[in-house]
Amino acid sequence: MSDEQQTGAGLRALGVKAWAGLAPGWQPVASLSEIAQEEITPAWVGGHPIVLVRLGDDVFALDGRCTHQNAPLVQGTFVRGAIRCPFHGFSFDVRSGEMVWPGGGTPLPCYSTRVQDGRVDVWVEVLE
Repeated sequence: MSDEQQTGAGLRALGVKAWAGLAPGWQPVASLSEIAQEEITPAWVGGHPIVLVRLGDDVFALDGRCTHQNAPLVQGTFVRGAIRCPFHGFSFDVRSGEMVWPGGGTPLPCYSTRVQDGRVDVWVEVLE
């Protein structure tokens, strides 16, 4: 793996409140070695829950709560490229956040990530 690899270029930044005390830019969320292949790994950025999923050399960061009824997705399962919500089985593609089952619902926010020197970072914007 190269020294730096970005996933999700063009995706949104994770917006955190100013009170969280974070500077805008790349924020470390995990060590790459802590993220198992095709499993859901929890992380927090400025008090905001996210989930990380590693597929090969790529790490994807998604919002930690289901857009349907706010279920904690860390309690969900990873099935065929998607995170399945533990409450009602709604499933979201980890690469795009698109709701793939039942389809047509509100997508899950996805955030830009990079892997640098064995560390996983998420791009953060500070909200007023």
